[in-house]
Amino acid sequence: MSCTLVPHTSDQPANLSLWLRQQLTGNVRESPTSLFALIDITRLSQEQHAALPEVVSTALQHHGVNLYADLEGTILADAGPRLCLVGETDLNDWALAACSTHLVHFMAGYVSLADLAGHLQSLREVTLPGGSQALFRFQDCHVTTHLWPLLTPSMGNHVLGPLLWWATPDICGPWHVLSLTPGYRRSAALRFDRVIYDRLNDQLLVYTVADQVREVDAALLNGMSACQVRSLLRARLDAARRLGLVLQSDLALYAVLSLQLPEGFEHQEPFANAVEQNRRQVSSFGAALDRVTSEQWTIWNDELANQ
Repeated sequence: MSCTLVPHTSDQPANLSLWLRQQLTGNVRESPTSLFALIDITRLSQEQHAALPEVVSTALQHHGVNLYADLEGTILADAGPRLCLVGETDLNDWALAACSTHLVHFMAGYVSLADLAGHLQSLREVTLPGGSQALFRFQDCHVTTHLWPLLTPSMGNHVLGPLLWWATPDICGPWHVLSLTPGYRRSAALRFDRVIYDRLNDQLLVYTVADQVREVDAALLNGMSACQVRSLLRARLDAARRLGLVLQSDLALYAVLSLQLPEGFEHQEPFANAVEQNRRQVSSFGAALDRVTSEQWTIWNDELANQ
């Protein structure tokens, strides 16, 4: 798939603005005529929203297209991502918003705002391996960051439609740019096969675990950047897999416990026995811990207090 990386743009607005200008003015014959920004407003915190440059805030409130607006009467209607046309004079403001939030996509092509909105609305549902339909959250930068490298050329061309490229930010570094691949027809429909579905879910697990950790104790991740959180939790998930844990619920549970308990806790009872039961396929890690008696937990708590 034609997915490339653009380094040194993730947290440097000047570099991102320069890169965007180069895309617009580089080669006249291939240069796109229109630049667009897509933003997932549901993930904007109050602080982030208040800090948006006035140009961006105004565009979102008065000029952006709500891609879920046609779902009137559903809970999704007001939560739709906003698609905005970006003028060349506004590039610096949009670059600043993008680098400060990591929630803004940029895309370009020979297409109007209305036609691009229609295309993106046609992508809202994806067919899963079992044949069921699911909401495709293409506005979620976490999803697209990990999905772009997995797409075949035909699937990529289907996603792009009238676009020449679609750039999405990675919280840990460069922008991932999905580009049109000449010579490949668009796929007939957007469908995730088992390989893509499983790989994508595996990559996205870390963000689910991060939310679970914050629900348990937000202080565990205090002072850490989004990138640092992802790196830490991926390391903990990898450690869980080395122990033989496979179920996502077990992986998540181990990651949460690893942030709460002393290093090496998994080699002490009752955790060591739960790991062993999982290894022997007698029980899942979580189910084994659910069966631990109050007396066993008392012993563990006493030992922990003496450490």
